[in-house]
Amino acid sequence: AYINYYNNSRFQTKLSERSPVEYRKALAA
Repeated sequence: AYINYYNNSRFQTKLSERSPVEYRKALAA
């Protein structure tokens, strides 16, 4: 569970570097 949390937080960091549209698209996916 911790690894999933760690990977997810890194994933969120990558997403925040993108445009809001791509960010919401990725969250919806």
